[in-house]
Amino acid sequence: QRSSAGGARPKRTYLFDKKLILAKPRDKFDHYDLPSVEHACMTFAGLKGLQAANTSLYRSERINTLLVERFDRFFEERTGRFRRLPMLSGLTLLDAEWKARSHPDWQYAALADELYRRGAPDQDRRELYRRMAYNVLVGNADDHPRNHAVIWKDSTWRLSPMYDVLPILDQGPAQVLAMSVGIEGPRLNRGNLLSQHSHFALNKSQAEAVLDEVASWEAELHDYYSQFLAGAELDAAVTATSGARLKR
Repeated sequence: QRSSAGGARPKRTYLFDKKLILAKPRDKFDHYDLPSVEHACMTFAGLKGLQAANTSLYRSERINTLLVERFDRFFEERTGRFRRLPMLSGLTLLDAEWKARSHPDWQYAALADELYRRGAPDQDRRELYRRMAYNVLVGNADDHPRNHAVIWKDSTWRLSPMYDVLPILDQGPAQVLAMSVGIEGPRLNRGNLLSQHSHFALNKSQAEAVLDEVASWEAELHDYYSQFLAGAELDAAVTATSGARLKR
């Protein structure tokens, strides 16, 4: 059946092994194999210690389909039913507008402040900073507040696993992100990325270490992409990456 999950792309939800799986097939209008690109981005993030939603890739002769395990549902053995974990999007947390001409409220630092206000541990704010840096690295300029969320787990609000991480292809390295990364807004340079480090429970040297670490992944990411991508997809994904924006 059609899923009620957000986003404009076609999706369906399936039941497998007491898990709900969101299937995101390649759209017939896509110029690139976006399911494979997203799977590569997500699994590489997980290998590097970021908390990412579990994904797998279903390959067929016709189209490839990204399979994402839903983290906002869990199977309750006692009742034999799925239960929904309460979840709030970043857009709700920021009390921000979606269709406005400009989005001054779309700020990573403000989202980190909301994590603090709702009692999430400091590690979640540090995780958010690493995700911001990773979005810069891979060129994910579609990191809008609906692609961030908190879930109610173990009697507290926690940053949800990351999801919908996908570079904007055919545009080279991202010039800006959808959300503000510092006091200069969404502009991508090291000074701006460091300018609000304290909101993420990091001192300046710790924030610098995060940026240096994520920037150092670039060559490895290129090699990793080649396991899933080839030809135009690989070239576009590699061109979108930029560790340089984290360094200067």
